[in-house]
Amino acid sequence: MKKWSGGMMIVALAMILVFRYCSLVGTKVTKHQKQSAYNFFNKHPPSGGSTGSARSSTREIQKPVKRPSRVNFEGLDFLYAPKNVSADDYKALLVWAQMRILLSRSDALPETAKGIKEASVAWKDLYSEVNTGKPSIIKTVNEEDRNCPPFVSGFFGTNSSGGVVLQIPCGLIEDSSITLVGIPEGGHGSFQVNFIGSQVSGEGEPPVVLHYNVSLPGENMTEQPFILQNTWSNESGWGKEERCPAHGSISSLRVDGLALCNQEVVRGPMEDNANLSHSKREISTNVSGGSAHASENFPFAEGSLFTATIWPGLEGFHLTVNGRQEASLPYRENLEPWSVGEVRIGGNLNLLSAIAKGLPVSEDHDLVVDLDRLKAPVVSRKRLLMLIGVFSTGNNFERRMALRRSWMQYESVRSGDVAVRFFIGLHKNKQVNLELWKEAQAYGDIQFMPFVDYYSLISYKTVAICIMGTKVLPAKYIMKTDDDAFVRIDEMILSLKQKPSNGLLYGLISFESSPDRDKNSKWYISNEEWSKDKYPPWAHGPGYIISRDIAKFIVKGHQEGDLQLFKLEDVAMGIWIEHFKSSGQEVHYINDERFYNAGCEPQYILAHYQGPRKMADKESAKSWKRDQWDLKELRRTDMAAPGIMATEAEVLCRQSMQVPAVQCRLLVPVDHAVDQIGMASPAPIEEACSVESGVSRTELSADRAAMESPAVRYLPSIRSGSYADIGYRTSMDDEHIMVDDLSALLGSLFSWCTPSAFYAVFDGHGGPEAARFIKQNAMRLFFEDVFPSTSELDDIFLKDLENSHRKAFLRADLALANKTGVSSSCGTTAITALVLGNHLLVANVGDCRAVLCRRGEAIDMSQDHRPSSLPERVRVEEMGGFIDDGYLNGYLSVTRALGDWDLKLPLGSTSPLIADPDIQKVILTEEDEFLIIGCDGIWDVMSNQYAVSLVRQGMRRHNDPHQCARELVTEALRLNTCDNLTAIVVSLSSIRNAESLLSHQRPKFRCCSLSDEARSRLRSLLEGN
Repeated sequence: MKKWSGGMMIVALAMILVFRYCSLVGTKVTKHQKQSAYNFFNKHPPSGGSTGSARSSTREIQKPVKRPSRVNFEGLDFLYAPKNVSADDYKALLVWAQMRILLSRSDALPETAKGIKEASVAWKDLYSEVNTGKPSIIKTVNEEDRNCPPFVSGFFGTNSSGGVVLQIPCGLIEDSSITLVGIPEGGHGSFQVNFIGSQVSGEGEPPVVLHYNVSLPGENMTEQPFILQNTWSNESGWGKEERCPAHGSISSLRVDGLALCNQEVVRGPMEDNANLSHSKREISTNVSGGSAHASENFPFAEGSLFTATIWPGLEGFHLTVNGRQEASLPYRENLEPWSVGEVRIGGNLNLLSAIAKGLPVSEDHDLVVDLDRLKAPVVSRKRLLMLIGVFSTGNNFERRMALRRSWMQYESVRSGDVAVRFFIGLHKNKQVNLELWKEAQAYGDIQFMPFVDYYSLISYKTVAICIMGTKVLPAKYIMKTDDDAFVRIDEMILSLKQKPSNGLLYGLISFESSPDRDKNSKWYISNEEWSKDKYPPWAHGPGYIISRDIAKFIVKGHQEGDLQLFKLEDVAMGIWIEHFKSSGQEVHYINDERFYNAGCEPQYILAHYQGPRKMADKESAKSWKRDQWDLKELRRTDMAAPGIMATEAEVLCRQSMQVPAVQCRLLVPVDHAVDQIGMASPAPIEEACSVESGVSRTELSADRAAMESPAVRYLPSIRSGSYADIGYRTSMDDEHIMVDDLSALLGSLFSWCTPSAFYAVFDGHGGPEAARFIKQNAMRLFFEDVFPSTSELDDIFLKDLENSHRKAFLRADLALANKTGVSSSCGTTAITALVLGNHLLVANVGDCRAVLCRRGEAIDMSQDHRPSSLPERVRVEEMGGFIDDGYLNGYLSVTRALGDWDLKLPLGSTSPLIADPDIQKVILTEEDEFLIIGCDGIWDVMSNQYAVSLVRQGMRRHNDPHQCARELVTEALRLNTCDNLTAIVVSLSSIRNAESLLSHQRPKFRCCSLSDEARSRLRSLLEGN
């Protein structure tokens, strides 16, 4: 019994120890989870913790417990409904199309619903004007009622108790001012000045962006005068009023460095107006000391002339009376100067004149003499060195023009290595939107945002820049800046050479900053928005640079709902980078004080608060023109340590959204007859023809007999057609050649009685020059210089033909190296197809493609040379190159190309970018129906089999290769391809055979007929069941 009880006691003690141990372990685990996940996402800082530690932030961060749901805000469906806008117009909507997921989040930024609703109305008005009044949009510059004039004025001279309205056509900007000249009237009265906001159709009462109520001293000066400042909106009603002179405690808040109210005691207004009938003595005899003090300090008095100027600053509105600053009011949320539509003056005031000057002015783009120099350069298919996204508002026309004429003229920008785009929300003013639309058409550097441009929504623009720099115009670095900043791109590029290319935040970084809890501040953040005492490191908003991997993380995080939205965009970037670091990635915070400079000191990188006049300063121009550099060195800075290789290719400018996108078509027909080939040197070809024409009639007869022998049972009957389209690009970089009868074109140099044809597509990048040069010299490069001299169509000839074609590609590549006028950063992919009798030879460099249709089945005649191809990646790595994020050496989206000598120089050196073509040969039979040759813009959005089925269906309907090529291009546009488009369809069946096929069809059973590939699929499905 004792043994039994002793054993029970031992077991009980053991159980107690186990439970105690488990409870201790459980406590530790729970504590760790709270600090690393719950506390981070719910913004409760761990006790004694620090958000700035590089080591502590490497802990794995968990995803939010509940991701934001999708909300369909009013107006969002209309903003994303398909619209029939032109291709040129659609280029300004490339990012717009990919932002619906971001704008549909249940945790959207404040005022998102308002911004989207108003934007849908503004977009409806703009879209209607663009489509119904297209000619008028370009020609309305001189129409007074539809222009954005530099000033508006009115001269009245009568009592304005009934109210006077001064229209502000295109809003206000920081350089604007409204000056009123008048005389207050009445023994006990007041007058008001109201800045009324623009109103979209269907909106309620327009907001009062700024309200002044000037109350004069009462009769016998028994009441204290004051200036009351306030705002009003439908959503919030009247805001907190500010009175001047202030009573009680004086606020320490300053607006643009100026006090809310001027508290200095100065001489009264009567002394400043001694020429009037009233005197200071007459006024002061009826007031007590306190009232006299107030009246002398008050800028307005009955019967006294005044000049008052109201002007918007960076942080708020300011009132100056008779040359003295009297009052200031910070901007209230969503009540900003750009939204002002009119000024209303009323009350007991004899208003003599009112003038608004410094208003935003849009240029007449038809009269800009340097328009071509100011347009956005053509962007190649190579990955950009940098994308610079510029925050701007719709009516800041002059600022954008100043940037285009100053630092956007750097060589790195004009060459296309650096792209600059303005990100602008819609305006509530219809005229501003029209002017902005014309500006986007003229310069091609504007991206519209699908919301009204409220300050509280600018973090959406930050994400939009990341989308642009990763999905639309892929870049190694992404920079954000403002339209009042001068960017020294030369100094910036030099600095980046020494910086890491991954995990980079580069700018003026704040490592120790706290949320602003003052409700009157523009940067006020509540505890609900951010509960921690400190922000993570962030870079000041006028300008900063992030690396591509961070931008991709931000885009993905917002699409999946893993990252929170935050209304202060520069701090938001710091918060998102903190999440990036917490996911286990290394972050390099590089602080540089040269990023935030108020002047233009030597070696500065960014100068803020630079208006259009300062932008045009010749001293600034000297500094940004003095240096030129070799960007090739920067592109290769990370070649020694390629790091992790990308395993998937990224298609340039391909939209991957699953939401309806704005669709458009701009079809440019190309004559389907034989394309005229511009020959660079026709005389030498004629001489070569005479030399090579020593082929006897006996030999030709023998050749004809050989080709007509039973051994050759099929000769194709060749017809072709082509179609090209500029797509959503700003320029057409594609070229193509189409020769159905090569013997007729080359004459005695190439005398064949058998079918002979030649086709080629050249898809340029870095500009159209390389593709154009190869096309113009194609006959010399591919036939005159290297074509086999024999005319015997035998195995020896075919082998020589393959070798000659390979030499032709290499000679074309060398010709681009020696050709003056073609930039070393310019190149082209190329694909050629040569038909001789029943032999088809296809040579390819790059990612153009040829597909043969054989009884309805797609037969690959080429292989894409892209970094995603495993054999190409192995070859590149063996030659010392690397694949970075789907780009060759982090720069080019193809692994073989003609030209691009900035990646191949010096001559004779080994380069992973080669011009050696892949060559495929096939003997054509009666089962071969047609050949499709197209640039990558076609194949980015459809499979080979899809294209074959589409063309086959067209040939059965109308038997027109040109029409089939057009339908192929149109379908690629419908599928939202973003590249130039070129398609050639070569029919290999005779018209008689095609007509016979059509005549044997039975129309009444046409809907039940199946193609060969359809029968095959149906059979496999049936057998599978």
